[in-house]
Amino acid sequence: MCKTRGVITVRHHILQHLLANVSATIPLVARPVRLGATTCEPGTPGTYFWSPAYFAKLTAAGKVMDCIRTLQLLLLLTASGAAAAGQPLDTRGHDPDRTHYLAPRADIAPEIDGIADDEAWMTADWRPIDNIWLGGPLDAGDFQGRYKLVWTPQRLYLLVEILDDVLVDFHRDPLQQYWDDDCLEIFIDEDHSGGNHQYNHNAFAYHLSLDNQAIDIGTNRKAQHYNHHVTSKWRQTGDHVIWEVAVDVYDDQYSDSGANNQPVALHAGKIMGFMLAYCDNDRSELREHFIGSEHAAGDHKDRGWIDAGLFGTLELAE
Repeated sequence: MCKTRGVITVRHHILQHLLANVSATIPLVARPVRLGATTCEPGTPGTYFWSPAYFAKLTAAGKVMDCIRTLQLLLLLTASGAAAAGQPLDTRGHDPDRTHYLAPRADIAPEIDGIADDEAWMTADWRPIDNIWLGGPLDAGDFQGRYKLVWTPQRLYLLVEILDDVLVDFHRDPLQQYWDDDCLEIFIDEDHSGGNHQYNHNAFAYHLSLDNQAIDIGTNRKAQHYNHHVTSKWRQTGDHVIWEVAVDVYDDQYSDSGANNQPVALHAGKIMGFMLAYCDNDRSELREHFIGSEHAAGDHKDRGWIDAGLFGTLELAE
């Protein structure tokens, strides 16, 4: 088995990050669905990196084949890293034609004050928010949007620039019809696994209202506050609104009733699912437009709050 050659769908610099724990003669074994796992447990899907010591332990315990049977696709290669360069990211469970954003690391975290003058933002690229999910054609004077992302080991940071001629916050109860006011919606899938997240924390869909409340649906199937996950601030100059947002990233083990939830530590090479959207209302009872960063075809246009397979790919880089 150690002599088998194959192809693994992880990007080259991610593999390079792992080389310290993989010898030149013991293969790296992976099912590229859930990135970041470091152990191999029978019956548990994920991405597994076997160091020589752990491979020897599995062999001695006679559990190698048990682990292999849990992988729907077994990929083997020696840990030179060269064979992985340029291979595509695994996208099973995701809609086609998703975007891929490479977010640089910030040496100094941006200050969340709604002023886009932080040095960290200078190294990140703008991406548009221009896919109309709900509503008719938009006039350029009614709405335009774009965003950029950076990260530190502690948090993910967003800078969002919105041109919106009318800002609406009719529903004063932040847990009622929050999607029908002007709001920013941030979708994060910590392990890029895709799939349903409607009433679980396989992914999060934070709705940021104009009063900087962060709302999502909990496992009790009710809207609730997640203000402790998100820090946001926006400022308006004329028709232009600048949002700055910092997000603690949690995995799918997050418990709404738990007292010891800890955000994951971010690192270069980490892959997450990400999508951004804006709910636009110009004085109506219901939102008039819903505009997102990802293309959504057919009946998928309003399924981001349910299906993480619509999210794009966010890759953390140095």
